[in-house]
Amino acid sequence: MSNRFDALPHRRAIIDRRAFSDALADIEGNDSAKLRAALVAAVKPAMEAGRAEIAARLTAAPTMGRD
Repeated sequence: MSNRFDALPHRRAIIDRRAFSDALADIEGNDSAKLRAALVAAVKPAMEAGRAEIAARLTAAPTMGRD
């Protein structure tokens, strides 16, 4: 089944799922506070970079919101 994400051009510029998955897979430990901190450290920059890419695309082509 196809979804809108599949149709996006240059999807990896928004989020590189393989790199993100690898970063999450490298997180180890049993202490929930340390695990949470490590997850936040991986997720936050990925989210910020993705949002910046989307914002740049919308700024460059405001009428192309689906792209």
